[in-house]
Amino acid sequence: MPPKVGIIAGTGDLPLRLAESCRAQGREVFAITFEGENENAALAAAGIPSAKVGIGSVGKTLLLLKQHKCEELVLIGKFQRPSLGSLKVDFRGARLLPKVARATGDDSILGVIMAEFEKEGFRVVGADTLMPKLRADEGAFGKHTPAELAQSDIRMGRAVLDALGPFDIGQAIIVERGRVIGIEGPEGTDNLIARCAPLLHERGVGVLVKARKRGQDERADLPAIGPRTVQTCAEAGLAGIAVEAEGAIVIDKVGTAAEADARGLFVIGFAAKS
Repeated sequence: MPPKVGIIAGTGDLPLRLAESCRAQGREVFAITFEGENENAALAAAGIPSAKVGIGSVGKTLLLLKQHKCEELVLIGKFQRPSLGSLKVDFRGARLLPKVARATGDDSILGVIMAEFEKEGFRVVGADTLMPKLRADEGAFGKHTPAELAQSDIRMGRAVLDALGPFDIGQAIIVERGRVIGIEGPEGTDNLIARCAPLLHERGVGVLVKARKRGQDERADLPAIGPRTVQTCAEAGLAGIAVEAEGAIVIDKVGTAAEADARGLFVIGFAAKS
């Protein structure tokens, strides 16, 4: 029997899709979701065995995962980082807090958390190891392709993200006519798009570019897009989306391509730099 999968679930569609994919493969799952703004209520609503804990309840989380005999763990979904001052922690969380406080960015924090799980004997794996064909393919997803101006903006966005990667700053950027409009911070891609929409000079020109950070641990927090990203970009007036092939996750490739075609946007996967 394949090992039981524990899902550390943030918000969004991916945690439920992962749980359903595991079940289709005959794998048992147990999910942990979190109180407040990080709660993913869709898991319980879909009948996925799960528990809700405080995001600082590290000891309780580990105990639940062991009680449910989970062997592999996946961290998946969107997580809003709480301020350290507002974080309510249990004893195990208090021991971990100094390491989290010293972490310099999202990747560093995730590294601390994954190391803690591994110390307890769990094997942390990437979602793409359990969900076939989750990563972005190279080339166009629908019938639209970027014009020459958009291709230039994509190249610029890739160069900026590559330069910023070692500083653990962000995985997404919006560029319009050679001008950086905004770089993703802890707020996430949807909020980046909303923040940049009023700053765009012309509808149907700017592009969203997403790529891995250089040296990123690929078991968690890979850049992701899906039909909702296409909708948000269209409403903001962007021309399209470019993501790193094999370095980004696409939620519902068929639905993403269909939404792009319906909205008149391009969605492409670009090859990673060698």
